[in-house]
Formats: sequence, structure tokens, C-alpha cells
Amino acid sequence: MPAPDKQVWLVCLIWLTYLVCLVFLPFKAGAQHLPFINYNTHNGLPQIQVQWLHQDSKGYIWIGTKGGLAKFNGSTFQQFLHNEYIYGMGETLNGDLYFVTLYNVYKHERGTMKSVASLNGEGMNLIAGKERYWLCGIDEAREYRSDTLYQTIQSNIDFEGSFTSKTCDRKNDCLVFSTSTNKIYTVKEKEIIELTKFELPVKVLSFSNGSIYYCLQPSATENIYIDPESREILLRYKDDTHIHDVEIYKLPVRQHLIYNFDTRQYFLLDSATHNVQPIELPFEEEVYPFIIDKDDNCWLGTDNGLYQINNKGFRAYPRTFMNNFWTMIRGRDGNYYGGQYRVGLFKLDLGKQKKKEILVEGAVDAYKKDFYYGSSMDKQGNLYFPTHWGLVKYDYKKAKIFDTGVSMISKYDPYEDKIVFGNDYGIGFIDGNEKIEAFIDDSGKILTFHPSALEFKADGNIWIGNRSGLVLFDKTDKQLKHVSNLQYDVKVRTMVIQRTRR
Repeated sequence: MPAPDKQVWLVCLIWLTYLVCLVFLPFKAGAQHLPFINYNTHNGLPQIQVQWLHQDSKGYIWIGTKGGLAKFNGSTFQQFLHNEYIYGMGETLNGDLYFVTLYNVYKHERGTMKSVASLNGEGMNLIAGKERYWLCGIDEAREYRSDTLYQTIQSNIDFEGSFTSKTCDRKNDCLVFSTSTNKIYTVKEKEIIELTKFELPVKVLSFSNGSIYYCLQPSATENIYIDPESREILLRYKDDTHIHDVEIYKLPVRQHLIYNFDTRQYFLLDSATHNVQPIELPFEEEVYPFIIDKDDNCWLGTDNGLYQINNKGFRAYPRTFMNNFWTMIRGRDGNYYGGQYRVGLFKLDLGKQKKKEILVEGAVDAYKKDFYYGSSMDKQGNLYFPTHWGLVKYDYKKAKIFDTGVSMISKYDPYEDKIVFGNDYGIGFIDGNEKIEAFIDDSGKILTFHPSALEFKADGNIWIGNRSGLVLFDKTDKQLKHVSNLQYDVKVRTMVIQRTRR
């Protein structure tokens, strides 16, 4: 029988041998396949060949095809411009959506398409500014203000050379373009101003947040992004038979996509971690437009329809951090905000799993922290949270409550540019100046409980859902109506509220 110390060494030797064997065992890691959905004409696309993609400021995905336009709300498609080839689309900073076909420019207004400009079959692209937009072809760019042609810029006439790239400088709301003579120009009013000149081929492009950059090409395979003002190098990489040698120095956006259509290579760059992540596509089709939405999902347009790829897996959070959040919304600043029922309003740090309470002015009683569902955001980015004691508005500096009675739901009304909310036994509207107009069913015959769901018709009228049924609010005559008998009108009380609860 071995001595005790020899027993110990023998056991250690056996375990060491076992671990060494594990280390040198052959191991093969399976490739991770991200979940995806393929949408085609069977799901609601007007035509299967997707040419353009855009996510608007309200979160909807717009899909331009060779045979029409579609708006996707997350579950269904709404079709527009049937049998029209979509050549371009864009959204101004004030929220106006424009779509370019072969012969017309259309503006989206209240759920319909209005023709605002005629084309001669040029098939031009669209670049949107703050309130103006440009239609751009190979040899010219046309500026439109208030949907009226303001000026036309032509290559080899208004400047030397030809266009090589065009983008919008959102900071100054002006067109910036590069030329075949390696020059960068901007257009201010009707004056073309030369900004700079390079010895190398150059293009002026924009990141997803509108920040522009110059892309220099020292060779046919090398790309260098530089900041237009500081001339600092932001990014460089090589792109020949494949993308390689990617170096991230500084990026003004959280994520940026670089790609090589020929080799079907896509790399997602993270500015915070300087991580370069290849995106493996789950199909073989050639990709045309490629966007990343506000939730980090990838959207790809192909000749075989639209693909949505979930770029992030699900993440579980402990109940001590996320318990009883009845509503949650992502603010304009990129942070998440949530109302926790009977606890309060919080700003959430998902990475650190921490939350900071936002104190509401006028809500001194603990029972006034009954936050419900249906948080919303207006055009200026202000957040609204329904509660049992009124509607709470948060502008990222302070939160205050409006004395509107029980409010269980709110939603942004794009037709009125206001927030519509459940207002006791009725609905109310609040504008940017905090003026509130409310419509209350005093009869008790139509709304027998507080509104808990809101949806807009194409004409802007509002469906109101509650546990006693469905009601329609007609904006024309400002009446609440039974859906089963739309001729049955009940007099409603109209109020104007400007005072906030203190």
C-alpha cells in the first residue's frame, strides 16, 4: 500500500494526465447561425426585388422594390405606389418622407402619397436635408425647397469635372460633393464653394448619424476615412479580393458597416470596443441595400425579397432589476426608460443592470407611482408615461405630471403632431407647448371604462379600445362613436388644460 504522500501525488498525476488529454482532444466549433426571417410577396411585399431600405424616425421600415413601395410595422406590410420602380427614398430632419420613381417624386402625407415633382424618366436618387432635399443623377443635382425646384447644379458647367459622390452636411444643411478632379465642394444658397483638394481620389460620404467623412483611396485596394475638420484618421482598411487589415482609430457612431458586394463580406465595427465582427449571411443571394435598425437588427434587400436578421440574442435580466416594469421606451439619447408599477419611473443601464429613479414633480404620494403601459415619444424626443393620476412628461431634465385623471395609454399622433392619451373616460391631446385638449364621455354610454388601446385609421381618426368594447373618435366633428352604430353620437365635454399638478 503506497504511503499517504505518494497517494496524493498519484491522484494529482492521474488528474493532470486527464486534463492534458482534454486539452489535446480534437475540438470543432459549430458556426453560429443568427435567426432570420425572409419576407416576400406572400407576406405582403408588392414585388420581390428589393432596391431601397429606410427606417423612419418613428421606427417603420420602408421597402422600395421594382414594382412598388411597402411600409412595415413589425408584423404587416402596407403597400403604396403599385407597379412603380422605386429609385430613391429619404426623410428630412423635420420628418417629411419622400420617394422617387421614374417619373415622379412623392411625399407621404397622412397615410397617402402626394406627387410633388415631375421627372422625365431619369431615375434619380434622393438626399434629404433639414427641410430641403436634392434629386441627384449622374451629371446633375437639383435642390428643392418647399417642394419647388430652387436650383440645378451640373457637372463640367458649374464646376470642373464630374460628380463622384454626394451627401448632406446635416450640421449646415447643405449639399457636399466630390468630383473626378479630387476636389470637395459645398453648395450654400446658389454659390458653389470649393472646400479642399486632394492629390488622391476622394469621396465624401456620411455615417448613419449624418456625420460626414472623406474617404481617400491611396491605391485601388486601400480606403482611409478622415475627419473633414481635424483631418484625423478615423478608419482604414484594405479591400481587394476580401476585406482585411481593418484598423479603427475613432468613429463618431456606435456601429458602422463596411462591405464588399463582390465577395459578399460584411463587417460590423463597434467604436466603443474597436471590435470588428464579420456578419455571416444565411443565404447566397446578392445583397443590394443593407441597414441596421434602432434595435440592431440587420435588414437586407435582395432579388429574393427582404431579410431580417436578429443581430443580438436574447438576454435575461434578474427580477431584482426588471421586475414589474409595465412600460419601457428607448429615449432620444439612446437610454431606456421604464415605469415600474407602484414603484416609480426609472432610467435603466442595461449593461450595468442598474436603475436610477426619476422623481416626478407633484407626485408626492406613493400611490401616485402607479405607472401603466403605453409610454410614447413626441417629435422633439420628449417621453410620456401614463399613470393612475395623470400623464407624466419627461424631457431628460425633469419629469412633471399633468392633471388628466386616469391615463392608461399614450401614443404619438403623426397626423396632429401631438401625443394622444387616455384621459379618464375619454381621450386627450397634448402639443409641444403643453396645451391639452380633452374629450370626455360624460354620458357614460360609450366609454364605460378607461381607454387601454389606441390605433389610427388612414384618415387620422382614432380607434379606442377598452374592456367594454371598441369606440371611434372622429376628429372632424370631435365625437366619440360606437363602432356598431357610428350614427349614434353622444355629446362630449371639451376641456382645455394648461395647469400642471403641483
